[in-house]
This record gives sequence, C-alpha cells and structure tokens, in this order.
Amino acid sequence: MKKIFQDVYPFTTEYITGYFKEIDFKDKKVLTVGSSSDQAFNAILLGAGKVVVYDINENTARFGKLKRDIITQVPRKKLYSRVNSIIDVPLSGDLFSEKDLRFMNPYMSSDKNYNKLQELLRTNPDSIEYKTGDITRLNLDEDDKYDVILLSNALQYLDLFIDKDKDPYKELKRIFDELKIHLSEEGFLQLLYIYSIGKNNFTKSTVMGSTQSIVNVVNALLPNILSMSHFTNKSINQEDAIIYYKR
Repeated sequence: MKKIFQDVYPFTTEYITGYFKEIDFKDKKVLTVGSSSDQAFNAILLGAGKVVVYDINENTARFGKLKRDIITQVPRKKLYSRVNSIIDVPLSGDLFSEKDLRFMNPYMSSDKNYNKLQELLRTNPDSIEYKTGDITRLNLDEDDKYDVILLSNALQYLDLFIDKDKDPYKELKRIFDELKIHLSEEGFLQLLYIYSIGKNNFTKSTVMGSTQSIVNVVNALLPNILSMSHFTNKSINQEDAIIYYKR
C-alpha cells in the first residue's frame, strides 16, 4: 500500500448536502472512504445502521475517533475550532470556511441536526468502524455486503495508484467489478465525485486525469449503466457532480 495521503482533512471538501439526498441511508450498511469522516457522520445522521470507513490514510481512524469524541462533547458553535486544534494527527488546511462547511455538511447545518448526531454517537459509539486499506484493492470477505458504497473523490487519483504500464480504464473496470461483489441487491455505488464539472469532463481528453473524462469512464464500464447527478454549491458558486451506479 502506497504511503500517500497521510494528512487528514478536518472537514469535508465535498458538497455532501447536494448528493446525500440521492441516497436512502435508513438502516443501511455503508462502506465509505474519506479521512475527515464527514461521510460517515452524515450517513449516521441520516439513519445508517453501520458505517465502515475504509481509507488508505493510516491517520483516519485515530482522527475519526478524536473527532467523534469532540462532537459528543462540545456544542456546534465550538466544533470547527476544536477540530482544527487537534495536534495528535497531521491536518491539512481547511479548503472552506466554517460558514461554507455548515452549508455543505448536513450535521453542521443546524443545532437540530448536530444534536441528533450527538445523541446517535453517544447511544451507539461503535456505529462507525475504521479499517486501513486501499479501496482500489479491497481486502474484504467475499460475503461482506454493503447497501451503500461511497468512494468520495478517491478515483480522481487513479493514475497515481496504478503502475504506469497499466491501462487505467482496465484497472477502473477491475476496481468496479470488485466493488460490485460487495454491493448488496438494490445497492448504491457512488463511483466518482467531480469538482467544478464542465465541458472538459465530456470529452475523451485525459489531461485532467483518466477518470475526469466521463465519456471514457462510461465506455470502460459498459454494459453497466452509470448515472449522473449534479448540484450547485451556492455558497461558493460551484457546480459539482457524482457518477453513480444502482443495481
């Protein structure tokens, strides 16, 4: 496993509010990446029964547990400063302000949501489990199934994960097929998160990275049918999108 991505983002870099509404989390078992753990916290808020955070970042588990403890102990207005004061793990600088993050992150958006998450984490502190591993090479039992799989923007870095002599789209197909093994019937797989989606994402050009070309990704995964949902983060005036697959 490559020693990369070892700093932790204190909070999400995605507009989670924009795409979590596409997903039914109620009583679902979720597999996700994301070193900030915000995908996990929001999934729990929205009713997930169990979340497994599977991330290549070896600091994710320690940070996630520290952040969980902070959430359960401090009011919403103190969360941002307390999390950014953590010194036990290396933190990346936040890309967004506290105001933007409250718009992007459901559990931060109101005292009602925050207090609900606090109670859920206090009642069931083991609802989130952490495993260190490479999402492109899963080390799971074959019968380990998930109702929701969230890859965040991990596959944006596919070209860095694979050997230079390998075809990225063959590797994407291998990864997709492996993920499908662990996707339950009627499951939801969020494959890509695309920031600032634009016309360049609808060409065959790979200048921005292999998985930034939606045309190439769709062709590589045929006959599987992928869907796209796009949404506007009004706080920063940015159009983002997810590419996903549903059984």
